[in-house]
Amino acid sequence: MIRYQAYNSYGNYTCNARYVGESWFHHHYHKNFELIHMLDGEMKLTIVDRDEIILHQGEYALILSNEIHAYQTITPGAKAWIGVFSADHVAEFNQLITGKQGTSTVFSCDAKVEAMLDAYMHDSFLDDSPQGVYMRKACLYAVCSQYLVANQELSPDNRRNDLSYRIIEIIAENYGNNITLHKIAEDLGYDYHYLSRYFHTAFRMNFTTFINQYRYDYAKYLLTHTDKSITEIAMQSGFQSIRNFNYVFKKYTGLSPREYCLQNNVIPSDSEE
Repeated sequence: MIRYQAYNSYGNYTCNARYVGESWFHHHYHKNFELIHMLDGEMKLTIVDRDEIILHQGEYALILSNEIHAYQTITPGAKAWIGVFSADHVAEFNQLITGKQGTSTVFSCDAKVEAMLDAYMHDSFLDDSPQGVYMRKACLYAVCSQYLVANQELSPDNRRNDLSYRIIEIIAENYGNNITLHKIAEDLGYDYHYLSRYFHTAFRMNFTTFINQYRYDYAKYLLTHTDKSITEIAMQSGFQSIRNFNYVFKKYTGLSPREYCLQNNVIPSDSEE
């Protein structure tokens, strides 16, 4: 199953970070960049359309926007730091990399950069003051410089040749509308029945479940990060009715949208019908 993470896709100067021990995480994607620093042991990193990568102690991996990826630690006592950050932290790098990619996801930092990151980067992800944001940007630009050292030449983004990625692109641009798999098949020039079988194999769920999950994740983000009404959020997220929105939302959370808002100390501006 491929999971879309709305909470790692929206907002300005957003970031979050965590330490992980022996663990695994299934295939997922999001708009923001993801940086992995392997502190101890080794991790297997899987990126769709690339070979599996082994991340060794001391190495970094930079996951680009909307790259489908998964990871699994492979040694006892493994530990990694993972930071997810919005592209506006490194706007110039983001502009440079858009539509392109390096051949190497994994890289090392030179000793001086490594010393700076060890001293400041992890703490900067916890500090949303102006000073913290500037320090975070400085550290992330330093990381991006090391990514470019490891990738002297950037090639066209070959993910556009991958059918899964092209499907995700269309959904990302159109989930707020009444999009169907029939329409996607038509846009991509594929037979509907072939694309339906491919979708189920690639995403391990049917199209309706996937698009509802996508819309649900986005709606959940809007409920706690905007002052829009529940009705506005349902429509903006692509649900065709409040009834359908309530059904899907309760299926995933066990709560109605209003109950979810109240649980998160948010006063909804209307109630669902």
